[in-house]
Amino acid sequence: MVMKRFQERKEESGRWKTEIPPNVTSKVLNAIKESRILRMINERDGEYELFKYTRTYMVKLGSFTCDYGVWQISGVPYSHAVAGISRCFGTVGVRDKISDYIKKMFLNAYINMIHPIPDQSRWPQVAATSVIPPPIKRQPGRP
Repeated sequence: MVMKRFQERKEESGRWKTEIPPNVTSKVLNAIKESRILRMINERDGEYELFKYTRTYMVKLGSFTCDYGVWQISGVPYSHAVAGISRCFGTVGVRDKISDYIKKMFLNAYINMIHPIPDQSRWPQVAATSVIPPPIKRQPGRP
């Protein structure tokens, strides 16, 4: 099932009419809007410290990481990463750079292949005793 899903997503990415997946476009637009309220505190070599209300966030563009964690999980840069990208490359090229980052993350996710597993009947026999479950203990007050 997982192998089939990997293959379908790989084939689907070849049919996209845009650089990034269609369902991700709305998430990117929302992230661009939310990134406007962030304030840059510190920057050095692709690492940015951003301030939002009462909390600071660290963004590392080189390793595609953010303290918030959404970027690592979904592969789509959240507002913190978008603010760092726009600071690094300027507001004019933000969408192009974001699509580059998303493509890199997506391709890295689906570059590997899950190798087929042989049928259970072809597995080697292991000489071991079967696992016996622990004895059932009746809890107080239970029938």
